[in-house]
Amino acid sequence: MSAQVDIRITSKAQALVIPPEALQRSSAGEHVVWFREDPGQAPSEVTVSVDGIGPQGVEVSGLGAGYVRLP
Repeated sequence: MSAQVDIRITSKAQALVIPPEALQRSSAGEHVVWFREDPGQAPSEVTVSVDGIGPQGVEVSGLGAGYVRLP
């Protein structure tokens, strides 16, 4: 018995990956993180899209450069 298998691996050069514990749900059920652009700012809740989950964390879109607050 034999089988043929295709394994497809994707790679995204500019992926933004955050720790899973940083991802939360808003009261409306959306994925959100607490984010600030620089350390002097107060964090605000930002809605993000989850693009994938991997061994390094959760890949999201909707954030720029800055800091994500962990619970």
